[in-house]
Amino acid sequence: MALAANVGTLYVNSSLAGTNTAMAFAPFRLGGTSQNWIGRSQFAADPYFNGSIGEFRIHRGAFSATQMAVLIAA
Repeated sequence: MALAANVGTLYVNSSLAGTNTAMAFAPFRLGGTSQNWIGRSQFAADPYFNGSIGEFRIHRGAFSATQMAVLIAA
């Protein structure tokens, strides 16, 4: 997920998966949270992620598609 101005862009394996052009609230502004899971929802009725996550990173700042491809290749 990359956020620049009000545009949120989601990449999956360095490929563009979706864009939100009205994302006015940056996720880092949430501050401290207690329900920080990867592959699990905060809602008990939701299923867990049924797969594997090979790598997970958090960066401050937005990356271009080219920069994302370089990160994936490294």
